[in-house]
Amino acid sequence: MMLDKEKICKEYTETKIGIEALATKYHVGKLKIKSILSEAGIETKNRGGQSNNNGYVVPDWRIKKYQSVDGYHYVAIDRLSGYITNDWNNTAGILTTHIRKEYAVDIPTLYDRRQYYMSTGNYWWEQWFDILLRENKTTKKCPYCDWETIDTENKSGCFELHLKTKHNMSKTDYISEHPEDKEYFIGASEQKNLILYDDESKYVVCNICGKRLRRIDMHHLRIHGITKQQYIEKYGDNNLTCTEYHNKVVNIIHEANAHATFHKESVAENDIKNFIKSFGYIVKSDRKILDGMEIDIYIPELKIGFEYNGCRYHSEKYGKDKYYHVNKTKQCYDKGVMLYHIFEDDYYYHKDILFSKIQHILGKSDGIRVGARDCVVKEISSSESNNFLDKNHIQGKANATIYMGAFYGDNLVSVMLFVNTGKYNWNMVRFATDINYNVVGIGGKLLKHFIRTHEYKEIKTFAERRFTPNIENNLYTKLGFILDSVEPPDYRYYNSKVDRYKRFHKFGFRKQILHRKYGLPLTMTEKEMTESLGYSKIWDCGLVKYVYKNPNI
Repeated sequence: MMLDKEKICKEYTETKIGIEALATKYHVGKLKIKSILSEAGIETKNRGGQSNNNGYVVPDWRIKKYQSVDGYHYVAIDRLSGYITNDWNNTAGILTTHIRKEYAVDIPTLYDRRQYYMSTGNYWWEQWFDILLRENKTTKKCPYCDWETIDTENKSGCFELHLKTKHNMSKTDYISEHPEDKEYFIGASEQKNLILYDDESKYVVCNICGKRLRRIDMHHLRIHGITKQQYIEKYGDNNLTCTEYHNKVVNIIHEANAHATFHKESVAENDIKNFIKSFGYIVKSDRKILDGMEIDIYIPELKIGFEYNGCRYHSEKYGKDKYYHVNKTKQCYDKGVMLYHIFEDDYYYHKDILFSKIQHILGKSDGIRVGARDCVVKEISSSESNNFLDKNHIQGKANATIYMGAFYGDNLVSVMLFVNTGKYNWNMVRFATDINYNVVGIGGKLLKHFIRTHEYKEIKTFAERRFTPNIENNLYTKLGFILDSVEPPDYRYYNSKVDRYKRFHKFGFRKQILHRKYGLPLTMTEKEMTESLGYSKIWDCGLVKYVYKNPNI
């Protein structure tokens, strides 16, 4: 990073900022700042001499403006939209995310935000938000043990899960002993779910708890701690819905096929369809291939399909369990259709990269055509790699041991990253090409260069199955990798009130983190914690592991 030495000197002489603060601001060491000042002939002040903070409303950013009050908590309320969040001090970054999205404001650095607070006495986000005190809600306590939850409205169902897992008690059994809690567990629209139907066509019996239900779905099975797929593997799929409900669904599907108006397209899905149509293909939605289950975007000429997975309706909350997406991929493959999955945040945050990927899948890449033989391969810096991947890879940048780049003239057109996992073992963690180029054979050239210049026993890589429907014939197998294993689906989290389009990595939702951020008791499971905060899981299609082995070992 090039430092503006003149600016640094000016800040040091004309403001109260010290060497340590300057080093923090510009991400360099204190010795570097001292060297810059010394070269300019500026005498450095004694430690502490520059920090009396004269002129500041708040002498130290660590001094809290809002003090805790017993029985109350603070909330931040957007003055214009009325949006409310408990993250009033921006611990989880919710305020800055909201301001960036709603007001298109560039978020200043942490240093500048602290300076704003010390200068004005207000937090930076108080330009848009009011910080108000709200009375704490009481907790809901289990009468059989010391467990309690802050979910006093039973939005997450964590109390019901606790009863089942800790006390082997169903919701019905609990209500029979505590009728005063009936309204807590059952809203008016759910009263019918407790009826023990006399007509066998109107109910099925859960093989685990014996409860009578119209249908056995994941919302019931999560009480037992299993997925719908696991239930089917153990008890079969012949008794999941009652006769009445089954007939109703079948009639809806037949009617939908007859009128072809059942599917409602989103703006994004329509945009993707029109993009594919621009290459001259006939594009439609299809319900025949999977016997009533819909393929959102289907190209009959190529036998290629694309699923557009909106975050809200493709989460567990709306019935899409761990195996929903990958099973659809498998079923399509068995029918000779290559199905690719597009999640909502792919479109809204990486549209250019996504559309380039779609072009490549269709064989319609229109970038500048370059041969790998015309490129020069050499190692590059992490910053060069990060900038390139943020613009050209749907997962963005990654840390690595070796950053390999291919140059066409002065232009970096492709990168391949490797991480050393042992003495002679490596992982290939990224491969990407500039979306404005079509560099034929560059993957093979980058891999061969690495093999020639580094000792290795084996190189592993993982492909996202949602973009790799044919796991036995694809880019990786053509490069010489061998299929090693198929990993099960993994999940991310979604909360429309935090971000309408984004899936959040599960790494940030571990129990200890949620305990520190929100004060949730460690007696709660991760699932109980996330559901009480309004988050739901979204499952992907899993990963496919490939290995490239040294033939000489």
